[in-house]
Amino acid sequence: MPKNKSADRHRAGSVQLKAWLPESLRDQFNASCKSQGMPAAVVLRELMEAYISHVNEPPTPSHAEAAHASR
Repeated sequence: MPKNKSADRHRAGSVQLKAWLPESLRDQFNASCKSQGMPAAVVLRELMEAYISHVNEPPTPSHAEAAHASR
């Protein structure tokens, strides 16, 4: 039986995500990850976590809103 390359592959609670994207985007992403010595799956997880954190942050008032509120 072959060993898993990824330490978290098939870990309880893990699921697989499939997405259609341009081949050139996939190739460039994989090459960029490889050049940084990072597995693509790890980079994708980090990007997804950062996006979720960003989306769930409370909105910050714009400069105009802050100036108007201080009047």
